[in-house]
Amino acid sequence: MHNVKRTPQSKEAIEARKQKEQSKIREYLALTDDILNRKKSKDYSRESLNKTTQILQINPEFYTVWNYRRMILLNGIFPGCSASEINEQLSEDLSLTTTALKAHPKVYWIWNHRRWCLENVPTGPGDAGAPDHLGWRQDYWKKEMFVVEKMLDVDARNFLAWSYRRYVLSSMPIPRNPKTELTYTKRKIETNFSNFSAWHQRSKVLTSLWAKGELDERQSKEAEFDLIKNAMFTVPEDQSAWIYHRWLVGPGHDRDILEREIDTIKLLLEEQPDSKWCMESLVHYNMLLIRNHVSSVNTAELVQECRKLLGELRKVDSARRERYNELGILAPCLLSSLKATDPVQRKDLAQKRDTLADSAVSQGLTEREGRLLLFSDYYYPWERRAITVACSYRTGRKLGAFSTCIRQSCSRNCKQNSIAASVAAAAVLRNRNLGGLETREQVVRDSEHKTMEKGCAQ
Repeated sequence: MHNVKRTPQSKEAIEARKQKEQSKIREYLALTDDILNRKKSKDYSRESLNKTTQILQINPEFYTVWNYRRMILLNGIFPGCSASEINEQLSEDLSLTTTALKAHPKVYWIWNHRRWCLENVPTGPGDAGAPDHLGWRQDYWKKEMFVVEKMLDVDARNFLAWSYRRYVLSSMPIPRNPKTELTYTKRKIETNFSNFSAWHQRSKVLTSLWAKGELDERQSKEAEFDLIKNAMFTVPEDQSAWIYHRWLVGPGHDRDILEREIDTIKLLLEEQPDSKWCMESLVHYNMLLIRNHVSSVNTAELVQECRKLLGELRKVDSARRERYNELGILAPCLLSSLKATDPVQRKDLAQKRDTLADSAVSQGLTEREGRLLLFSDYYYPWERRAITVACSYRTGRKLGAFSTCIRQSCSRNCKQNSIAASVAAAAVLRNRNLGGLETREQVVRDSEHKTMEKGCAQ
């Protein structure tokens, strides 16, 4: 560890420590073999349960043992127990997981077992119809909120604790007012604007309230924009606020909100001229304006602004330079594909696109048709199918081999980015052979430059 002085040890001390560690390893391996043999022979005794407790205290990430422990409880312990005894055993298991979480707060299997325990709490202590019929369950769920809040006090960005919190809120016998969760998440966010898990939790709660009609969506969104603006201007370099902002803006159907938020981000960009997230968000929102409001905005000016911002992004975020190159190809092509503003023309365009995808084997793709096919809807998976078919037709290679090649091209910069695959396929459509995966990178680079030149010239 840093800044900790190391005390020199003698050879005897080092050897003694090694012997002690080897002894512990032998004991652990012997215990593991014993438990796995018991599991194989379906030994569901109390002794086996104690063995699982012993090994889980050493290694709580041993999920096979957690599974075996649940099998022991269900098949060996619970069948001969009263409801009170089952409740007592589950309480012991919850204590076991609480202790484990203090040292290992991000181990899935501990949280999973805790959830299983809560779901198997019996009814009681009262009989059916009595006021305390669900007393045990209610007590456990109340304690569970206390436990998860303590865990989040220790690490406010523990995504497993946040996920478990959502589970607890949705499973409580007496539901809490969901609006109290907005207060809780706001408190966590104001403590640390970088708490992405709190932002995510807030989006889940708001979505639920809007769907149920318990909160006015437009009015509450305005309040959220005020909160997110504070975060953006405080920590403009943190991605959490920007991702939440994109969620709030959504698909960009409301032009007034889009233009207002673009103006706000431009003000921030004046103060933070090297802000990557300011520039990238402006590109994203400008493209939403082009995509959704092509007939009422100056598209040429927006495309030019996107090009300028992408040029700056290549300088300030050089590690993602190729990604910005691909976005530079996309902007003018998106504009080209959206020139048909009439609904009938748009329908014809969609039909033509689908026809191209189905008939690529027989006719191939012209450059213009290929551009419409690849970029008119840049998130849709049908483009890979069309590209694969067209590539296979042009080169005579098997579909499976080319599908693999395109997937690898796609993951070159970003696993979710299909434009790299499109560019690689465009090279093949011009009768260029990839010559195996080892030369794919050069072909893609050459193709990117050529496609970009043509897109910018349009």
